Amino acid sequence: VDVRRVGLWMKGGRYWRIMVTVVVSNGNGVAGLGIGEAQSYDLARNEGIQNAFGNLIAIDKDMWTVPHPIYAEFNRTKVQILPARTLSCSPLVADVMNGFGLKG
Repeated sequence: VDVRRVGLWMKGGRYWRIMVTVVVSNGNGVAGLGIGEAQSYDLARNEGIQNAFGNLIAIDKDMWTVPHPIYAEFNRTKVQILPARTLSCSPLVADVMNGFGLKG
């Protein structure tokens, strides 16, 4: 879903690492989100996939949408998912919703 290059200042100069956000899913109501960080893209991606498989969750869905409203909070972030025919959200959230099988 997302790839970033993160730099740290050390004694010898800058120390670069790659941070990857990954979504794994079966496209039928089960998906997981994982974050991996390593010195190369391949290692970061593999770590993110392993982390995502450990964070799998399932949601109830009614054809292409959710059957009832879902509300969630994490720190200061609030998420509200309502039954609808289309997705009205950011592209990153749309990727996660498509992973669950919710089409927009």
